[in-house]
Amino acid sequence: VAMIEKRGGNLCAPLPRPLGSSGYLNDLSEDELLQDLQAYKEICLSYPRGGRGVEEHCVDVGLEDPQAKKMAPVPDRFVVTPTDLIVTKLSKAAVDNDMDAISQAVRMLDGVDGMVAKYSSQPSEALRNISLQTAKTNPLWAEAEEKGDTTRLMEAEMISGQAEGQLLSLLVKFGKVKNILDIGTFTGYSSLAMAEALPED
Repeated sequence: VAMIEKRGGNLCAPLPRPLGSSGYLNDLSEDELLQDLQAYKEICLSYPRGGRGVEEHCVDVGLEDPQAKKMAPVPDRFVVTPTDLIVTKLSKAAVDNDMDAISQAVRMLDGVDGMVAKYSSQPSEALRNISLQTAKTNPLWAEAEEKGDTTRLMEAEMISGQAEGQLLSLLVKFGKVKNILDIGTFTGYSSLAMAEALPED
């Protein structure tokens, strides 16, 4: 599953290369990947211990268990921003396996985005329309990827958000910018946000 979800939904199977480096095979179908993984498992089973290595875990050679480090309590953090509070809550919740605290942190994250959207300059009608139309495009991107019309699976979530658009607009105004080149446009939200901030001349 991790391989399938990697890099925007592309199947990027890791391949060994010389001198300890590795690369990725991007044009492997899901069926081919699963077939090769099954073949690999069968090869491993023919080896002693079912292919499991000797001293396969860090603790077997006297090193710290990586999982123990992940679950270790974090030092006290001076809480100033909402992010500080969320990180502190999530870190403690992970150690205590406290699902209620995790839910609280999720609500905080939602609240931050809502607060930013509410108190930022509001987008124009045209920008709101781009957001609404882009939000409906995921089925179209999935179809385009299936047909091979795009090299990777696009997602509506790739659009610039309201806060980003307003920041770009502010930078254009403060910098007294008169010309803009937007490279890598998705559905045009950031381009329009900057264009709206340009002077009439």
